[in-house]
Amino acid sequence: MALIRKQISGYSFDSESYTDDGVPIIRIGDISEIIDFESVKKVPADLAVGLEKFSIKKGDILLALTGATIGKTAIYDSMEFALLNQRVAILRGKKLDQKYLTYFIASSIFKENIDYLCFGGAQENIGKSEIGSIIISYPKINEQKEIVDFLDRETAKIDEMMVKVEMQIEKLQEYRQALITCAVTGKIKV
Repeated sequence: MALIRKQISGYSFDSESYTDDGVPIIRIGDISEIIDFESVKKVPADLAVGLEKFSIKKGDILLALTGATIGKTAIYDSMEFALLNQRVAILRGKKLDQKYLTYFIASSIFKENIDYLCFGGAQENIGKSEIGSIIISYPKINEQKEIVDFLDRETAKIDEMMVKVEMQIEKLQEYRQALITCAVTGKIKV
């Protein structure tokens, strides 16, 4: 079955039109699992008139289509009206729970498809037709939701463990630094 019900590629905004206030423009560099709203550029609201087909909806999956960021994704989790810049695509699933689609896109299967379908020389690209050609089999919607619930629970546990490990690493680094300082200043006998 085809994976993607709808793909929308972004608009080519002129960077000279960026302002401090206005409508957010989600660019390829703003995508890294989450949208980095601190770096998001904006355009005046009057420039956004007539560009509604490039608007992003809450829950949309955004996919980077070019260069080193190719294949990176983020879920747009804001109610704020925003527009999509060029070389970023919106993916919406067909007969797929959007969160299930997000997990699928995070899988090695999807990444391998992206790598295989990329084209270009120094800067690789992937287009709408290549993304649209990715085919998967998928369970019924109720089973997709069960898989999503399972993955949400299990990945939350892993994330929690990662935070604890990072805190332990920080403490070990502090201990290491203190040990070195004490040894070189003669506070401990070696």
